[in-house]
This record gives sequence, C-alpha cells and structure tokens, in this order.
Amino acid sequence: RLKNVYLGNDIDEKSFLAHIKTGDYHIEEYQDSAKRVAELIADGYILGRISGRMEYGPRALGNRSILAHPFNKDINDDLNKRLTRTEFMPFAPSVQKDKSAKYYDDAKRAEYPGEFMTITLNVKKEGQLAEAVNHVDNTARPHFVDKNNNSDYCDILTEFEKLSGYPIIINTSFNKHEEPIVRTAMDGSERLKD
Repeated sequence: RLKNVYLGNDIDEKSFLAHIKTGDYHIEEYQDSAKRVAELIADGYILGRISGRMEYGPRALGNRSILAHPFNKDINDDLNKRLTRTEFMPFAPSVQKDKSAKYYDDAKRAEYPGEFMTITLNVKKEGQLAEAVNHVDNTARPHFVDKNNNSDYCDILTEFEKLSGYPIIINTSFNKHEEPIVRTAMDGSERLKD
C-alpha cells in the first residue's frame, strides 16, 4: 500500500534561483510562506506551487499545482483560457483530510483513494460555497491532504481556513494539452508566463 506518490524529482532551488535572476521575475521570501500563499489566494491571485518531490501519476497533488480561490466560479474561465482546456474539465478541491467529512459524502470511506484524487464524491451543503471546484451535478473529485504526507501543503490549507472559514482551495495541474508536464521549478515559471 502506497503511503504517498511524491516519488518524482525534487526541485533544484539553486538552479531555479539562478534562472529567475536572468528573467523578469519578482522574488519574495517569507518566514511563513504558507500564510503568505494563503493570503494571496484569498486575495484572488492564481499561484503556481512547485515544492518538494514531484507527484507520480495523473493528478497534481500540491507539489506541482496551480492553486486558486474556490468560491468564485468565474475563475474557471480564466484558468481554462490560460491552460487551453475546455469547460468540461472541472477543477478539483484540495481539502484537509481530517475535515473532509464535513464537505463530502462518504469521505471517511474514501480517505485512501481521496489522497490520490481518484474518487468522485457528492458535495454536502457545507461544501457548496466552493462552487469553483464543484461540478454541475454537485460532485467533486477531492484531494484529501494528509498532514503526515505533505505538511507544507496542509499548512496552506490551514492558513486559508483562518482567512476564509474553509480548508479548501482549487488545485489543478500546470498541464496543457500536447505540452510536456511541468517537472521543475523552471518549467513552472515558464508555464505561468504563458
């Protein structure tokens, strides 16, 4: 039984910092980056997160992810245009695993597949405000974030909950059709420029 699928390459921070110094980038450093990321998402920014080891498999699980505010369905159009995707492809919610049962039916039963974003669940009334991650049939394909498997990403959800009341954010991949996957921090910075 897999504990997690963060089996890919880790980021090379030195190479990335050297790369971005040659381009037109704004660099900020924070002692509490989870809090700052949550603040930016709460303010409506769309962020790319490249941290730690890359996920193996078909889903972005927080380490190679685009993150955004889940309460504004209009953000879906913006993300779809940027990523040249169709409206049919819904965005997924990342939610703290220990709080998922409040927002999704059968979350307890689905805890393990939910860690890999491989199951669809009905959204409870409490989760319907996060309309950007709910499909037209009131279902979602949540990613249950376990503090033991990805504590830094879980911290972002904790900080976002302090600001919004919800431990849920949009989590989607950088992937564009017919484009290579985003593997490194440099790949992600280039993709976000598009």
